[in-house]
Amino acid sequence: MANGLAHVDVGDIRRFNWMRNEKNELICGIERHEDKFVRASEFSGSDIESYCEKMQISELVKKAINLSVRLNVAKPDEERRLLHKDVPEIYRRYNNVVWPQTGSGIIKHIQTNDSPKVEVCTAKHVVFNDDEAKKTRCRLYYDSREHRKVVLTGATESASDLNNDWCKFLCDVDSQEIEQIKENLETFERELGNKKRKKMNRKRKVILISHPHGGYKYISMGDQIIEKNGIKYDTPSCKGCSGGYIIPVGYIDKGTYVHNGSNYQGDKRLYGYASGLIPVVKN
Repeated sequence: MANGLAHVDVGDIRRFNWMRNEKNELICGIERHEDKFVRASEFSGSDIESYCEKMQISELVKKAINLSVRLNVAKPDEERRLLHKDVPEIYRRYNNVVWPQTGSGIIKHIQTNDSPKVEVCTAKHVVFNDDEAKKTRCRLYYDSREHRKVVLTGATESASDLNNDWCKFLCDVDSQEIEQIKENLETFERELGNKKRKKMNRKRKVILISHPHGGYKYISMGDQIIEKNGIKYDTPSCKGCSGGYIIPVGYIDKGTYVHNGSNYQGDKRLYGYASGLIPVVKN
């Protein structure tokens, strides 16, 4: 394997340090992943942890880790192909992706009517419509080789917004798992509700929880780039991070943002940007 990393676990992001394809194109823009990302299973004691303790959001990050999922979308729907000419550039560039594609998301609601289902928030360019939702599989607790993995099977899209690039879709879940997920969600919502808007000097921080390259769950952090239009940041991200949960420290609220993508100038990544605000579920 490239970079002499044949011994590295298949879920380890270090496998993707500056690998190039057959056209000699850079596959990933992060030179040293281990300096930019913290594995979720090793979150405690990291530099990010130190900052989170200072801002009193460490517990919120830990609770969000238990709800973040890895997405695998098996096949693109024809509607995605037909709409490429009419939608923003962020969707057009998915014409050439290798399918199945991976992404990230977070559980933000549980539906317990006839059969247990969870609602996952992600980016719309990851799960484009109802047909793609049904072809999506999510892996919960995919944090390391030692962690157990729970598979959630996509059922149907519940809501989406093309312009703001977010999607919510329902997943079937084993009835034996629903109580633990429910407990995780309740503690997360309680922790989120305890957070108040914090005034910060100078730059705000933006934390991303995601599955870079479809591997294990990682956390990255950077500064917000202050602009009027949306949330932009220099927080590291890679392929597979789209749809990952964004924590914009300094203006935490009960709404949800997910990672959309990055803006580049040549090979240089200028900034990442988040979705529009995903509305809170109305019970």
